[in-house]
Formats: sequence, C-alpha cells, structure tokens
Amino acid sequence: MTESKNKSEGVKKVIPFDSKMLRLGDASETPPLLGSRCKSCGKVYFPPRIICPECFTNDTMEEVSLSKRGKLYSFTIIRRQSLCPPNFTAPYAFGYVDLPEGVRVVSLLQGDIDSLTLDSEMELVLRKLGEDESGNEIMAFSFVTVRDPELGCF
Repeated sequence: MTESKNKSEGVKKVIPFDSKMLRLGDASETPPLLGSRCKSCGKVYFPPRIICPECFTNDTMEEVSLSKRGKLYSFTIIRRQSLCPPNFTAPYAFGYVDLPEGVRVVSLLQGDIDSLTLDSEMELVLRKLGEDESGNEIMAFSFVTVRDPELGCF
C-alpha cells in the first residue's frame, strides 16, 4: 500500500472501514480481525462486544486478535446484477467463515467463487472498499480460498 498525493493534505492514507474490527499496521502483512473475549466465561465474539451476552458482565471484555484462517460454513453466489448493491458487480459471493476461536464471520468471498465448497479452508485478505471525501483509501476484509501448495489449486 503505497502513499500518494491526497486531494487536500498531500499524503493519501489507508484507513480501515471500522477500527474496532480491523487495525491496519505494517502493509507487508494482513492484520488480524479484532474480537473480544470475556475474561469471566471465556466466550469470544466478533464483532467486538462491550458486554458479554453469555454471562452479562460488562467489565471483563478484552480485545483479542482472531485467527486469519477458518472453514467456510455456508455461502451464496449472487449472479443477477439487478440484485447487486451499489458498487458491486455480479457475480459475487458472501459467506460465513468459522474461525478456530468459535466465532462465525460473515464476509465477502473473493477469488474463484465458482470453486467454493463447504468446509473449504479460507484465509483473511484486505480489499479496497472505496475512498473517503479526502481521497484516503478505505480498506475492508474479505476471505479467499487457501490454495493447496502441493496441487497448485484450490
């Protein structure tokens, strides 16, 4: 992620769409999603919570970094352009990815969406969501199928 000229400030920034769920740091590595864990009961949540819905405590939540890999639980592929929200082009896929911490993340799925299968291993990636009024890049997360290095395929 290189820096370029900003419309008003001179330097273009790269910012997360929600700093409570994603904190951008070193551009050489995809940052983990941020969740919360209740120190009282151990339950993990994404997106982060300030009160534990399991044990109803509000002073025991701590920030945790979540795994960057998980298993595809469910997905759908939207193929009709008339069903697409603004700035989306059909076909695209959304799905649920189960992370080892016990959370299920809903996300846009990227890559070869026609090769998606349930229980596929998925990996967190960043994608440009758009730009703000100052020209800063807004980054979001999505998941892509992990390639099998021995087979050279998904």
